[in-house]
Amino acid sequence: MYSSLNGTNTLRSHVNPLNVSKKTKTNIIEACTEFFTLNGRAFDVMRGVGFQNLVQILAELINICEKLTSYYIIVDQWTETHTVTGVALRYVTDDFQLFTFILGCFPHNAASHSAQHLREFVNKVLAEYKLVLDTTKFAVTDNEAKIHSHKQQKLPRKLQNYSETRFAGAIIMLDIFREMYQNLPEVLINSNAMENYNAIEKDLLDDICNFLEPFQDVINDLSKDRQPCRHQVMSHRQCLIEHCYQKETDSTVIMELKSFVARRIKNAWYINDYHRRATILHLKLKDFEFCRDEKERSIDIASNVLQNNNANRSQTSTIATTPKRKSLLTQCFDSKLTNQHQSSNSYQEIENYFNADYSNIPHNDDDLDDIDILSFWQENRHTFPQLAKLPKIICAIPASNIIVELLFFQQ
Repeated sequence: MYSSLNGTNTLRSHVNPLNVSKKTKTNIIEACTEFFTLNGRAFDVMRGVGFQNLVQILAELINICEKLTSYYIIVDQWTETHTVTGVALRYVTDDFQLFTFILGCFPHNAASHSAQHLREFVNKVLAEYKLVLDTTKFAVTDNEAKIHSHKQQKLPRKLQNYSETRFAGAIIMLDIFREMYQNLPEVLINSNAMENYNAIEKDLLDDICNFLEPFQDVINDLSKDRQPCRHQVMSHRQCLIEHCYQKETDSTVIMELKSFVARRIKNAWYINDYHRRATILHLKLKDFEFCRDEKERSIDIASNVLQNNNANRSQTSTIATTPKRKSLLTQCFDSKLTNQHQSSNSYQEIENYFNADYSNIPHNDDDLDDIDILSFWQENRHTFPQLAKLPKIICAIPASNIIVELLFFQQ
């Protein structure tokens, strides 16, 4: 009999009294081997119907990946007992369905985890599915220093996602601290900790948490992984900037906090052409009422993209035949489109789209503040055939790198 006083160091003593002979152990091993070899049919499984179906499905998956012209990859790397790299694919189908699926979570036992080694590893994984990162693809990751797609490196300002995981965690931490504030003295036994606790101004803590609350809402809106949300970036960014406007009732600390955060948003949260195109595609944001100075530029960007697409498809087309577009800023607010028609001219198609009244479009069932943007473009792909090509490219780009953590954590 062994008591608990013996500790775990004598655990072997509990096993030894069984007196299992070497012959018995050998017989057990041989029996297990025979079971898995014969009854388990490890080598016969490849001739089974189930395995053949699996191979066929995998072949179809590779075939689908090979035909994709626009897609984005999501990459994350974490360490448990060993380093693991997860790679996921995100794209919009020809029938305007958004798909995100994990290609796999692969052991990454490279001697070095430098940017070069990680990119080489990801390229090798993509090659198995006949996928290649080129100048039209994005890689979304929270390890931005280690992997960027070629497209991101070529941009004047790299694709930036302000809603970082660390910032979201800080807001949650403050909310929890405020909720537990009254109960903390019961567990603070250290005099220094209690002194620091007494130095906290509860009213100021409440003011800071209340000020940061809209930031958490924005992070949640931009972190959805089952529907497009990049079109919300510009409007949310502007709302947060306006939220930082100082009021006479603000305390000195809140004024300083607002001033710092406003500067940080403007300097770190860049707006690029992909944000502008995504905003144009949204029926209720396309008029840029939240920042009208961006409207004309965004329209020009979308028009140039469509013109370039037309030029690439038809080598016989000439720029000289394209009429100069009148200013839409003064034309597209009062007139309503009563008879929409398909147009081969990209400027005219954009004008028709901006003049159309979509005030009665129902909201998305999953988000009462938004609409189902992909469903709209599926239904209107013949009315606006050139514009309808943009959602397949833009709507698959995540608005926040928080999706990296959420995607692999959920799985």
